[in-house]
Order: sequence, then C-alpha cells, then structure tokens
Amino acid sequence: MMVFNLYRLKIERSTTDVLFADPSRPASDIILAAIEEKPSEELRQGQFWRIGNIKKLSKVAVFFALGKITSATHALYDEERGDFVEEAQEEAPHTYVGIDLELQVCAIAQKPKIAPQVDNIAKNLAKLLSRSKVAGQGCFTFTLSEISDPEEFLTLVRNAILISEFEMTFSPPNPFDVEQQFHKPMEELLQASHAQQGKTAIKGKSLNSAVIEKVARSAAAAGNKAKARIQSEGDEKPMLKRLEGNPVTISVDEIVMDDEKLGLFQRIRKAYHRVRRMDRQS
Repeated sequence: MMVFNLYRLKIERSTTDVLFADPSRPASDIILAAIEEKPSEELRQGQFWRIGNIKKLSKVAVFFALGKITSATHALYDEERGDFVEEAQEEAPHTYVGIDLELQVCAIAQKPKIAPQVDNIAKNLAKLLSRSKVAGQGCFTFTLSEISDPEEFLTLVRNAILISEFEMTFSPPNPFDVEQQFHKPMEELLQASHAQQGKTAIKGKSLNSAVIEKVARSAAAAGNKAKARIQSEGDEKPMLKRLEGNPVTISVDEIVMDDEKLGLFQRIRKAYHRVRRMDRQS
C-alpha cells in the first residue's frame, strides 16, 4: 500500500526582465523541462537529492522517482581476512512522484525512510526543480503547497449559526481554475505589486456561508490557507477554525505497470476536482 499526498505546484516568475526568458512559455513546458533535466543537488551536507526513472505516460502525466543519496557506515564480516570491518556504503532511499502537467498538481508518496513528513520531501523537490537549468535561465522558482481537504472545514461553515470573520492567504497567479469573482483579482493585485504572498480578511455580524465556501474551496485547491470564526450553536462562543493540517491523500495497492500509474493520475484528477467541485461548475 502506497499513500500519496497532493500538492499544488506553482512557478513564481521573476518580476525583472530576464534575458532569454519567454514570458509566454506555458508552465507545463517549464515543469516538464525541469524534470527531464534530472537535476541533482546537495541540499544538505552529505545528502544529494536526485530525480530519475522518468516516465511520460501521456501529454499531461509524468511519473518519476525522487530520492536522496547518503553514505552510511555498515558493520560487516570479511570472510577472507576473518575480521569484522566497517565500510562506508551509499544508500539511496527513494519515493515516487506523479505530476499532472495540466492541473499542475503533484502527488508525492509517503516514505518515512526519506523524511518522516511528506512536507519535507515536497520542500526538497521544489528546491531541486528551482536549481534546474531552465529555472536558472528564466529566473523561475518552484513552490509546492499542500492541498488541504476542505470538507470538514466546509461542514462547519455550512452548519454555522453565524460566521463573523474569514481570512485567507493568496499567492501569485498560476492556477487556471481559481474562483474568478473574488480570488483571481487578489492574485492579480499580488502580481501587479510584485509581491510574493498576501492575505485578505473580512468581518461582519453574519457572513454569507455560500460565498465563504466558494472562496475556501479555491484557497484549498491553490494550496493556500484559510480560517473562519464560526458559531455552531446559539449559546456557544465563536471559535476560530482553520483550513489546514488535513492533506488530501490517495492510497494505491500497486503502482508498477503503466496502467496502474495511469490509474493513479485518474485518482489525482478526481480528488482535485472534488476539492474544487468542478463537476458542479461544468
């Protein structure tokens, strides 16, 4: 059994004019080019992170291995010498990553031997891609943000007697399917002002729960955070609830054959569409 955590993959483009950079180049092309370079970097002393085993399954689906190479001392017995010895040997634990180039959603398999938290694997993957040649030439920075499952948060929103406060973070434009009426203008403001991150907060006696749900779903799908002050019962004090800490995950039994890998991508898209509720928008 393998469990994959979902992340939103973004490319932050430099606000300065860069020689040879093509501002019209699709993000999907940049992502694929960075992966196909098979970048390798010493991200921590004695730890070399690498990409390998790349498999392009379709125009939008790319699957690969991500691992770190370290040296460890092993106690062995030398039969010829009849002695116990210690030898340095390389270890290369690795995990698997699937990226949907169209949705720009990344699935990373949990692997405690590499890192106890998938977030640490995601951070190192983002660093590795950011140090690729294509990123250097275009002054791109890759970021990976955990996609939180919004259902528990939204159940509280729907059942609330009143919502008195709502706040969400937002980052530069990249997702093509953010909520158009409220979320997209904030991303455009961030881009126009050359900022890297922002947040907006609204307060009132009783906020519209339907609007809060739309924007919270958009925030979750974009890998952003949100929180709301909610009163669930008439005599209950309003409590601050957060949209974070509950990652969207996908569990698979086998992922060896190409059809099994393609099955993973079908589940990635289904899980992402559930977060965005795109089935209701079509």
